[in-house]
Amino acid sequence: MDIAQLGGKEIKRLKDIVSVLARYGFGEAFRHIPLPGKFIIPGTRKEIADHTHEERLRMALEELGTTYIKLGQFASTRPDIVPRNYIKQLSLLQDSVSPAPIEEVEETFKKEWGDDWKEKFITFFEEPVASASIAQVYKARTLEGKTVALKVLRPGVRETVKSDIKLIKLLAEFLEEKIPEAADFQLSRLSDEFTTTLTLELDFKREAIILSAIKENHKDMKEVVIPSVQKELCSENILAMDFIEGLPLNKAVMTRSEKKKIALVGVKTFFRQALRDGLFHADPHPGNMLYTPDGKISYLDFGMVGRLSFSMRKQLIDLLLALHSSQSEWVLQEILSIGEFREEVDRETLLREIMEITERYIKVPVRDMSVGKAAMAVAEIMKKYRITVNPLYALVARALSMAEETGRILDPDMDPLSVLEPELKKVYMERFEPKNLIMSGRLTGKSFGRFIMDLPYNLGQILKKLKTGQLEIEFRHIGLEGLINTLDRLSNRLTFGIIIAALIVGSSLVIQIDKGPMFYDIPVLGLAGFIIASVMGVWLLWSIIRSGRL
Repeated sequence: MDIAQLGGKEIKRLKDIVSVLARYGFGEAFRHIPLPGKFIIPGTRKEIADHTHEERLRMALEELGTTYIKLGQFASTRPDIVPRNYIKQLSLLQDSVSPAPIEEVEETFKKEWGDDWKEKFITFFEEPVASASIAQVYKARTLEGKTVALKVLRPGVRETVKSDIKLIKLLAEFLEEKIPEAADFQLSRLSDEFTTTLTLELDFKREAIILSAIKENHKDMKEVVIPSVQKELCSENILAMDFIEGLPLNKAVMTRSEKKKIALVGVKTFFRQALRDGLFHADPHPGNMLYTPDGKISYLDFGMVGRLSFSMRKQLIDLLLALHSSQSEWVLQEILSIGEFREEVDRETLLREIMEITERYIKVPVRDMSVGKAAMAVAEIMKKYRITVNPLYALVARALSMAEETGRILDPDMDPLSVLEPELKKVYMERFEPKNLIMSGRLTGKSFGRFIMDLPYNLGQILKKLKTGQLEIEFRHIGLEGLINTLDRLSNRLTFGIIIAALIVGSSLVIQIDKGPMFYDIPVLGLAGFIIASVMGVWLLWSIIRSGRL
């Protein structure tokens, strides 16, 4: 680990991180970090010794604060990399902290709007309505009489996050180098993706654009309320939107019929966002969804969203159709088409595991049926077989599972397939509409045309390298290591046997000549040759017996 690139504060923070992780039982992994000065890694706390590794990791991240809570939440969205038992615990991480004093937050308002910022409002409520690790939300009433929610970045968050991300990258590289098992978690890849995700989440201008796009996508859905963005009040550090009255789904009081209705609306909305719009809320848990007084639902917190391209939506639809129809061969085909393989895949074994998934989550009674869990299980299989996929697929699987769980909290008898089937058919048939066929044809034509245009140049480059002797072809053998080792041992033993035979023959000739230094009338050179040959022969015989291949 290159400690030299860290400043004094970062080294102190690194020591704090190692101390916290060590107290929760992960100290052994950091014993060889070259921390400057005197530093003793503490032992594991006795009171947490009975907790599982997964629970201890969650508690350690909670104690480390903002960035590490976000890191755990992000890791919980990656079933294609992180094992299920860890995802279950990391999903429990709550991004809720004590609010910063209004005097500190006021500095942000002054920076964006000037010292007279309160004159923009008839009323500003100084008690925040929500407080998370990155931002806190205030309620205010504008001069036009509109009630708005102001999401404000907490003071000093950008600097803290920037420093923590640097340390997380260093720790990820260190652990992958020192612990072979860490490579299965792809820590460096996770840290890079987390850096990108968290950086985007800190950009409130981007969130305002996304919120406006989602509102436009839902303009024909009367059951869903998406707040409007108040652009004149928005900045990089402040997001202003309509204030939606309501209670979180897990706290709202509803009749049974209302619960059934809202459960269906929530799941249907997610399917529409992911499959048709390609822009979906990636964290649809009950606390992020409001039940309004007029019986509608509204979404909160658009910091974590996913975007799917047209081709990715097409692949996702095909995979869901395959799961829905319980055709394991089709599911296997879709997995092989969207993934990249880091090693050879046993198709038959993989097919059997896919059949188990469909039997466990699809071919079951309605109460046990779950398309989301089936998708999560597929993501876990990809991890097991070292199949790399775009992380957005894993994000969709996790968000789908969460949307279903939210619906099941309201209505345990909800049938997710009854919601999914019409949406899938509708979106699937849209492929064959003239405008989509024309677009697909244009894309295919452009790709083929580009290939034809580039073909002469690429062929010319290959021929040029061939002519100048610069063309290199690399061959890699897979699975031949055992054969090579066997041949190597065989050739060594054969060579050893030839040397022994040569020593015996040579020594016999020397003894027959009867010349040179003598020992009890026996030539010394011949005797020495026989002794060496005997030792080598015994050693060769013992090695063969020990190998069990006599």
